[in-house]
Amino acid sequence: MADKYLEQLISQFGNSADLASLLKIQDFHHRKLWHQLTMELQTFLARSDVANLLDLVEFYTKFISTFSTRLNQLTFVRMVARIPYQIQETEKKLNFSKLSQNYLKSCLIKKPISIHVPL
Repeated sequence: MADKYLEQLISQFGNSADLASLLKIQDFHHRKLWHQLTMELQTFLARSDVANLLDLVEFYTKFISTFSTRLNQLTFVRMVARIPYQIQETEKKLNFSKLSQNYLKSCLIKKPISIHVPL
């Protein structure tokens, strides 16, 4: 599903400046280079024009969510925290926030985070 979605995005972007980033994202995803993929996604999502070019909630649900369990939780939060600010419609913002919140809750249930403070 994620591969088909990326192919669709690449065909939509044509020869835009963001095409190179999408091709890198696709390559890292195919090669399962999760760290490199995460770094490229952070850069891609930080661009102000990306929100105008694609539906970020759809991008999350059809692509990012397919490998989100492989991501560091903090990195995941940093990456997706930008998305609601780029969404104009209030309803979509709320839906996205609920999606990402559910993911984080499931991560905390599977792998509780413990903080050790030296005395």
